[in-house]
Amino acid sequence: MIKSLFNIFSSKRRIISDPIPESPNQLVSVLGFIPREPHYYYLALLHKSALVKDDKGQKLDNERLEFLGDALLQAVVSDVLYHHFPAQNEGFMTMMRSKLVKRENLDQLAEKIGLPELVQGHTSNNNRHVYGNALEALIGAIYLDQGYDGCKQFVENQLLARYVNLDRLAKTEENFKSKLIEWGQKQHKAIRFELIAEEPQGGNLIKFHSKVYVDDIESGLGVGFAKRKAEQNASKQALRKLNVV
Repeated sequence: MIKSLFNIFSSKRRIISDPIPESPNQLVSVLGFIPREPHYYYLALLHKSALVKDDKGQKLDNERLEFLGDALLQAVVSDVLYHHFPAQNEGFMTMMRSKLVKRENLDQLAEKIGLPELVQGHTSNNNRHVYGNALEALIGAIYLDQGYDGCKQFVENQLLARYVNLDRLAKTEENFKSKLIEWGQKQHKAIRFELIAEEPQGGNLIKFHSKVYVDDIESGLGVGFAKRKAEQNASKQALRKLNVV
């Protein structure tokens, strides 16, 4: 079976002017199954910097499959969360999906399943999301080869079941304030928080309202029953506006 898979890969090379060696054994280990149409996976693991062209001179890379895989991953993760957390509301599931599909998490998952050894092309630190992007492209390839059910099985069995504890993840709170401050330092932007209101709620409860400014431009508003929580919520809103999360 592995030998025949390698032969199929080799036959696909004829359409590519600058062939790149593949590793069918590693690929099958990553996928958990033998592909029907291996050329989809070849393309999924082909970074644009490899400068590969077909016999018509058209550039080949994984960016279109990445686009497809991104949408599919969102759908599959939504499907999984809907059934795993039957009592949770839309806001909770949206937050969980965001945690699962964020760039940093996809990069880590890609490394854990061994994609760095399979991605073809120059993968320098200039683009730290090369492998996470390749994972999305791989999901797109699985969909084209195996359909939605095969795509869902891969995400559930090869990614989530092995490397993600959904219940534990649900209990972790992301530090949006630290993330915003770190982003500001990297982008040379000044981050400033302002407490704009303290609203008594009866007893000892106080609702805090905070704003965050990026280079003195109001970028987020947050509310919470602690000053820290209000700043966290303001930071989260700012990060979304900045397209960082």
